[in-house]
Amino acid sequence: MSSQSSAAGGIQGLLLKLHESLSDEDSRAAALKCHDIIGDLGQECMLAPTENELVLQTSLLFSKDYGLLSFLRKSLPSEELRDTRVEILCFLEKFLDKVSPRVKGWEKTYATDIRDVCMTVYTKEKVAKCRTPVLELLIKVLQTTKASSVAADFRIGEIFNKFYSELCQKSKLPDSVLGKIYELLGVLAEVHPSEMVNNSDKLYKAYLGELKEQMTSSTKEPKLFVVAGCLRGITALMVNFSKTMEEDPATSKEIFQYAFKAISPQMEMTRYAVTFAGLRLFSKHASQFSSCLMDHYRALFEIMSKLCGHINAEMKKTSYYALEAFLKQVAMLVAENIEEHKSKLKFFMQKFCGIIKTMDSTHKELSIAIRGYGFFAAPCKKVCPQDVDLMYTELIQRCKQMYLTESDGEDDSFYQLPSFLDSIASVLIHLDKIPEVYTPLLERLLVVQIDSFPQYSERMQTACCRSILKVLVAMASKGPVLWSFISSVVHQGLIRVCSKPIMLAEDARNGPSEASQVRTGNWKVPSSHNYLVLYKNLLDCDQLKDSGFLDGAFESQNAALGSLSRLLYDELVKSILRIVEKLDLSVQKVVTGEEAPDDAAHVLPSSDPTAHLLPNKIKDFTAFINLVDFCSELLLTKHVEYFQSWMYPLSHELILHSIRNPLVSGFYKLLSVTMRIAKRIKYYQ
Repeated sequence: MSSQSSAAGGIQGLLLKLHESLSDEDSRAAALKCHDIIGDLGQECMLAPTENELVLQTSLLFSKDYGLLSFLRKSLPSEELRDTRVEILCFLEKFLDKVSPRVKGWEKTYATDIRDVCMTVYTKEKVAKCRTPVLELLIKVLQTTKASSVAADFRIGEIFNKFYSELCQKSKLPDSVLGKIYELLGVLAEVHPSEMVNNSDKLYKAYLGELKEQMTSSTKEPKLFVVAGCLRGITALMVNFSKTMEEDPATSKEIFQYAFKAISPQMEMTRYAVTFAGLRLFSKHASQFSSCLMDHYRALFEIMSKLCGHINAEMKKTSYYALEAFLKQVAMLVAENIEEHKSKLKFFMQKFCGIIKTMDSTHKELSIAIRGYGFFAAPCKKVCPQDVDLMYTELIQRCKQMYLTESDGEDDSFYQLPSFLDSIASVLIHLDKIPEVYTPLLERLLVVQIDSFPQYSERMQTACCRSILKVLVAMASKGPVLWSFISSVVHQGLIRVCSKPIMLAEDARNGPSEASQVRTGNWKVPSSHNYLVLYKNLLDCDQLKDSGFLDGAFESQNAALGSLSRLLYDELVKSILRIVEKLDLSVQKVVTGEEAPDDAAHVLPSSDPTAHLLPNKIKDFTAFINLVDFCSELLLTKHVEYFQSWMYPLSHELILHSIRNPLVSGFYKLLSVTMRIAKRIKYYQ
């Protein structure tokens, strides 16, 4: 076995060494060895550039004979290997984050085994150090498999009974374990509601009883792990088993009060878990608290605004989500009954207007005010339509200052741009007439957003794409006179995409990891390939019709998404023609006599017609190569049915250009794309 271990390389070799350590007589030395092996495994598994390699890694790590789950089971009798078990559990939780979006069907092979091992380890291990990561891994497995058929094998009732019964002896459980159990029970109700119909009321009773005990006692300090776990659990439970003010006002009010206390603690806290949990509850379920939000609107606004400037980046982000959910809900309730809530409208508009007009407002304050303008445009329109015109002017001018001047280079500002564009769209939709003087600025803002698309995380890329779409929908709703705006945005955006450096073949092969590298802050200049997702989603906007993407004042525009998709497609093809027309693809011959005498002797005659030719304008050739690669994939994969009317004009132009530039192969590639589409749509039949 030993010789086999030393001979085997990579992950397999490390796993074999790990299992060998189980028979090591010196258990302390084995524990140290295992610690190093898990560290090496972590490094090996962070370097999986391709999907095939990730699949191989997954099969090795979860192997029945020498995988990590097998090691967890076999090592349970050894206390010295407890730290190793903890490291493996933490590693597996991170690894699932990587595997679940990229390896289709992983859960059908491995999820039930992970679930079973988690249950076994929890039962046999009595120490919080090990039980907490077990529960975290079980939560992760439940969340990543909720849409999969494999969940039927999870025996959800058994998991619920096991951990709900633990609450009977909660005084014996460490705080961190009890908090995780509360969270796990809520997650069960979120991901498997049909199995939890008869248990939801039990859970509400358990959560509210615990929160009352922890948060209202005048003699005992609250157990923060337990409070955070209860709030996270109740947030998950409310997804499918709601407690709105209309359905159950007493319970809803009670939950609101605990969440409110969580985000406004009376004591200074070095850990933020409770505040995080309270903010997440508000960001997910603000709509369930309706009148409670209205009763405490000033305090909530002040607290959440303050937290938006928190030193902790994750806290800051979560606070923005909570504040957005709160403002959106309050604005909706104000719009429903303007007369009753005029004072609230006045309070918020004075706050936002003051921030936007003050030149030395902080970036955080501006972010809040700009989002606020977007949410409160609807009630403002009802009270005073002229105010909405003024809001649009102020928004555009402020965004110009933040994004279109070189003086402000805050990274944070680009993170906020999608929500700013969303706000501008929300104001635009309420305007009777759009001031033309600001249209070029809005166009530039959209192009900046398109250009910075690869900088965002995957989640933010969705928000980015939708904010662009929302502005385009708002502009398109004002009639054909503003379609030239859409044309210009598509054209300028495509120019930016084509101006990127050319992606080399080796980068293309490493696709997924390279793309993620762009997103994780290991910054690297994006290629045109990184923009495909954006353009594909823009062209597919017709598929968002019934998704709830366009709500509120935008709801009436759902029917227009189909025509917007067609308009974007037409403008894309027009833009291809315009760019090709402007490019200088001429070449010059390198005369042998001009070369150094030594080089001249080595120049060989060649039958290649492109030998010794150099482009007159290298930048134009770079743009053309990007244009060909980018548009070939886009045209072949999206809305080929729209291509019918472009078949003749595009092919005609490409043939003319290929006659003028016979050595430029890109024209033939584009022509072959048009022929493939023609075949697909049966154009010549």
